[in-house]
Amino acid sequence: MDEILTTLENAWGHAVDIEFTATIDANEEVRVNLLQCRPLRLPRVPDSPTVLPASLDAGQVVFRSNRIISGGLSIPLNMSFTSILKSMLP
Repeated sequence: MDEILTTLENAWGHAVDIEFTATIDANEEVRVNLLQCRPLRLPRVPDSPTVLPASLDAGQVVFRSNRIISGGLSIPLNMSFTSILKSMLP
């Protein structure tokens, strides 16, 4: 995923948002299919750092998941995409 995102971001000249599917074949090889790529536009004040909160009250959380959702997958960021897909194999 890092290689795909780096290639696309270099081609577009800025951060991108992608949609993709991924499958694992019988040889445990991962195939990623790029469905859509668009510029990632985030509002921010110029020259100001983005500060993430240390914690959120339950009332401030809009969405959270630790399971497959509507064809998507919420994954921990400290795991590689390939290791997560392989962990889903029977």
